[in-house]
Amino acid sequence: MCFKASVVVVFCCLGTERQRIVKSLAHNAVLYDVFAGVGPFAVPAAKKGCHVFANDLNPESVHWLRQNIILNKVSDKVCDDLH
Repeated sequence: MCFKASVVVVFCCLGTERQRIVKSLAHNAVLYDVFAGVGPFAVPAAKKGCHVFANDLNPESVHWLRQNIILNKVSDKVCDDLH
């Protein structure tokens, strides 16, 4: 499967804001990312050590969120099966 940005929502301009919020989170904080998309907020938070519950209504986004979780080796910190 090929990544197609046209079928997922990606807000590149919010990168600085996501970094600012992740920086303010405590290690082992619990984060609920209910519009996770492909994981641009959930994955950095998990890499910091937060426990993340991530979900999205778009199945294509969820697919790429899961790929992003695997590639970034944060499977132990992110729960994406919230059905």
